Amino acid sequence: MDISGIRGYPAGATAFLRSLSSYPYAVVDQLLQMRKKIANDLTGANSRDTCFDVTFDLYQTTLDMKYFFILVLITVCSSCLAQADIGELKKLNESWIGSYPKRDTATLGRILANDLVMINPSGTKLTKADVLRNTATSSIKSARVDSVEVRLLGNVALVIAKASFVYTSEGKEITGRTSYMDIYEKRKGKWTAVAAHVTSIK
Repeated sequence: MDISGIRGYPAGATAFLRSLSSYPYAVVDQLLQMRKKIANDLTGANSRDTCFDVTFDLYQTTLDMKYFFILVLITVCSSCLAQADIGELKKLNESWIGSYPKRDTATLGRILANDLVMINPSGTKLTKADVLRNTATSSIKSARVDSVEVRLLGNVALVIAKASFVYTSEGKEITGRTSYMDIYEKRKGKWTAVAAHVTSIK
């Protein structure tokens, strides 16, 4: 739409309308629907005032669409980041459970916060040092995660899961199951376990 030759058209309007070509089809289509109105108004009385009003409406429409697309982009990005966090927390949970039969205190030490507090099935309060010491002498032969649910609460996450273990006791292999909830906190961009509560399933 070339309006550069129309008398009374506000300065800069030509460049503004030409810039609309960079907008998505839906926006341009909506603006083109107003083309006839613009042409008709420009040929009538008070064309300068009318043209200014129409141009302002066009500007407001494109501005609103800009904010809309920015909001959509932010929403999509937030969802992607949340999914990434959930995936990472599930991997940490797998690594935690998998560290017991391997007696892998190095991996577990990276997952647990230095100020970790854990309540074990017998109700005993354990520190990070206690958990690592128990892991180093673990009698667990195999372990697997049966189910896991992750809930994100800002920089805090709840991992609610169930796991099965095979361990030895007095020379016999015993199968056991636990239900537990671990609390993670994101510190300096890294998820770390700060609390845990474990319950045995009979």
